[in-house]
Amino acid sequence: MAKVKIWNKKNISLKSKVKHYPITSISRSIFSKNYFKNYKEVKKKHKVLDIGTYYLNNLLPFKDRGCKLFGVETTKDAVALSKLLRKKLKIKCAIKLGSNQDLRFKNNYFDFILSLNTIHYEDSLANVNLALKEIYRVLKPGGCLMVETNAPNHSFKLNAKKYKKNIYIQKNKKDFRFNQKFFYFETKKEIIKIFSNFFYKIEVSLVQEKYPKRSLAFFDIKCFKKN
Repeated sequence: MAKVKIWNKKNISLKSKVKHYPITSISRSIFSKNYFKNYKEVKKKHKVLDIGTYYLNNLLPFKDRGCKLFGVETTKDAVALSKLLRKKLKIKCAIKLGSNQDLRFKNNYFDFILSLNTIHYEDSLANVNLALKEIYRVLKPGGCLMVETNAPNHSFKLNAKKYKKNIYIQKNKKDFRFNQKFFYFETKKEIIKIFSNFFYKIEVSLVQEKYPKRSLAFFDIKCFKKN
């Protein structure tokens, strides 16, 4: 797939020496009881998977709590970057090739799964459902899934052209994802309808940040697999 192949040495830095930090909204969503109604305590030796782990930044709070860490990336170059930073950050983390639809782990394996800014790379509702089905397979009963994805007012979406319902084509020629198709949810109600095919206790928040040059808007989705 073209979307996978673009994450190569040409478009990512394998020489990164900069430490990246966890996404604040995700840390609040998982580690605090004050934002979502449903809470699962993170415990030592819990297994945590980060899909699209890249800089491993979102695994740092789990590392501090003694969890067992796992990550997947879509290309050998991206895996190499993650492994390079794993060594620099002194994080013990198993990193494999994989994607939303291809998680090479056993059934019912993880206590927590993160899919942060990856689900919109699926280019159809059918593929979104395949991704959620695969995530469901490797999540333990009672396990927690945390998804972040672009919301309507995100600059990345505003630079895209609508192709059909939920499908947009990126039209920013300066972006290496130019002309690629993405799946964007339009409303919280739509998200709950789709996710309820697999998960329950589904809660959706809208996080927005506005800056002089761009705006950021994300749906943060927290849900669970039934026991």
